[in-house]
Amino acid sequence: MDIRDYEYIVQIAEHRSISKAAASLFITQSALTKFLQKTEKNLGVPLFVRQGHQFLLTEIGRDYVETGRVIMKLDSDLMNKLRNHAATMKKQIRFGAGMGLREYVIQNLLRRFTERYPDMRINLMLDTSRHLMMQLENETLDMAVVTNMEDKPGYEYILLENQTFSLAVSEDSELLDQAASMEGYPHPVISISALKDRKFVMLSSLSRNGTFAAEILRKYMPDANVSLEVTDINTLYSCIAAGYGVGILFAGKFIPSNIKLLSIRELDCLENRVNLVFRQDKAMSGPMRAMIKMFSEDPEEQASER
Repeated sequence: MDIRDYEYIVQIAEHRSISKAAASLFITQSALTKFLQKTEKNLGVPLFVRQGHQFLLTEIGRDYVETGRVIMKLDSDLMNKLRNHAATMKKQIRFGAGMGLREYVIQNLLRRFTERYPDMRINLMLDTSRHLMMQLENETLDMAVVTNMEDKPGYEYILLENQTFSLAVSEDSELLDQAASMEGYPHPVISISALKDRKFVMLSSLSRNGTFAAEILRKYMPDANVSLEVTDINTLYSCIAAGYGVGILFAGKFIPSNIKLLSIRELDCLENRVNLVFRQDKAMSGPMRAMIKMFSEDPEEQASER
């Protein structure tokens, strides 16, 4: 039955009158009379007995009205909850990104976004790409930036960049002066022989970055001095910036401002895909579309605007 059906019967019971109930419901008396007759016929039992001008509930009618009131209350509570949820969702974005994007997201993207949309709330999740995809599937995230994940049907993928396997150095490293631009390489190029006496900061071999870096050092520099091994990319960047060594990893435009990238001449151009992902059935608000546009813009152009 429709919720309105219960409301009609409840109003008749409360007013004990068809005419008064019809007036409160803003329908005609004849329409309400026909509804009551049809309902009682479908149920096979009378809900009211008529005494004079009054409509009084039968025993089954009282059960019907009591149950109807409960159903109407549950429906009202649900509708209020849905409206409140919809209002909240219009004012928030649940956004996920890989740990390596932390500084860029906080220092660049969110700063620009909150300046433009000061009333929007951002729920930020920093996690692995695999966990972020799980959150998208569970609809606890609206969008996320993931790295090197296989495309799945039902999702929209916006390519933000192809990261290359690069050498990460501090912004004051003398290696920057030794590097030179070369066609076919995304960054200034340096030979691996220039790294012979360098200390290296490595990611754990359990990670894709760590596995590739370890294989390269075994092949080209089996006696390399690995001064630190860390578990996450943000710690890696902090250690490189602090002068503990250089690092080899997949990286691109979304890096901390105090880290610079060089290409290593002897290495093949291995790549990681970085995609902004959201469900194809996701209803995108104006602020969500604006965030997508901001994330797709070149960080260097954004910096020049500021």
